[in-house]
Amino acid sequence: MDIWSWMGKLHALEVFATVTAIGIGVDASRGRRGAGSSPQLPWLAGFFAWAWLVTIARHGVDHGAKASWAITLGPIFMVLVVFALRDAARLRKAAWLLIACAAFVSGVAIHQGMQPRQCVALILEDGETEPEMEPDGRECEGARICEQGGTHAGDYMCERAGLFGTFSTQGRVRWRGQLDDPNEVAVLIGAVVPFLIMFAAKRKSKEGEELGRSPFATAVVIACLALGLWAMVYTQSRGGQLVLGAVVLMASIRRFGWWSVLGAVAVTLPIALLSWREGDAAESSSAERAEILNEGLLMLKGHPILGVGIGQFASENPMNMAAHNSYLLVSTETGVFGYVVWCGLIWISVKIPLAIARNPPENLDPLLLRFADALAASLIGMLVGVFFLSFVYKSIFFVWLGLAGALYGAVRMEAPDFRVRFTGKDFAGTMALVVLSLAFVRVAAMTVR
Repeated sequence: MDIWSWMGKLHALEVFATVTAIGIGVDASRGRRGAGSSPQLPWLAGFFAWAWLVTIARHGVDHGAKASWAITLGPIFMVLVVFALRDAARLRKAAWLLIACAAFVSGVAIHQGMQPRQCVALILEDGETEPEMEPDGRECEGARICEQGGTHAGDYMCERAGLFGTFSTQGRVRWRGQLDDPNEVAVLIGAVVPFLIMFAAKRKSKEGEELGRSPFATAVVIACLALGLWAMVYTQSRGGQLVLGAVVLMASIRRFGWWSVLGAVAVTLPIALLSWREGDAAESSSAERAEILNEGLLMLKGHPILGVGIGQFASENPMNMAAHNSYLLVSTETGVFGYVVWCGLIWISVKIPLAIARNPPENLDPLLLRFADALAASLIGMLVGVFFLSFVYKSIFFVWLGLAGALYGAVRMEAPDFRVRFTGKDFAGTMALVVLSLAFVRVAAMTVR
């Protein structure tokens, strides 16, 4: 759909996801879902229902329902993943699929980053809201040169043109659709690194016998890791650097102890040095984000109960820009109650793999244990990354949350008595997440005036 726009008009993604979700509901009603549902699902349902209600309450049924659709597809994806991947073999294949997707995007990003900048005309067709980008082959250093000698009467950009109709933004590489921002590409790459580490580690049988490493898998892992790190350099994403450091640290700390801090620094520092941005563009970006955060906090203060409604952040602030922070975005658009429910969903999603990794049931499939370690690191890394992105409503984010539910179901298939419950301590942790995340937003807003 990102490559061939005509496919988007068929809405095949929405149709197939909805039909699959209905199928899951039918199976659940007939008792075919095996080990029961994930403890995430009540939190998901609560947030989803509240987001719809507050949006309709503030903007009416027609506009509110249309805006609320922005968060509908993601939860459907999450439920689909929870119920479709409930065994070790399927989770393993899903991890490889995510790695393959990240490798593909990385390859496209690398090719894009190696191209010279050229003039790109922005052509807006009748009835369209987004302009088409058409390169004309003239190399450039800035858009003004393109406008002076261009055959197109409209606006120009000076960017790198890549495969599949992709273009850089301010020289920074990206993909399309849900990954049309360089920081989003970097977050995806960082989030799959723990799965690469998982496949590179020594394997064990259920009986505890060492199986060694697969030479083929090791070669693929090294190639994919190299592609990802190379692409991350071209993204010039400071948030991506933090994600990479976080996932390497989390994925290694149980295996190597706190010495893995040095490993995280050793991996992240070269990437940071190679991709670090500075100068007027970087300073302007930081100042702009700080101003957006301040506007968002004022909006939250003005609408603390119902928020401003889903999809309304940009239109409700005078800068008319996205939040660039998922925590602020959710709290502002759904109010404090919606934000507490969302943080509860995040808390239980992270608790599931951590509980499995720390206290696994006896005779648990070693692959599930390794997957729990990898997923915990991956989720935490992604939660670091979305602090700098308006990423929370995107389907890919809910896929990651769904993996935690699928893992829970797979473990319960092998150990039906295993449970992960939301306790009083978890509620206290959720409230701490609410307070600390908004406090960090406030600190970030104060960094640049």
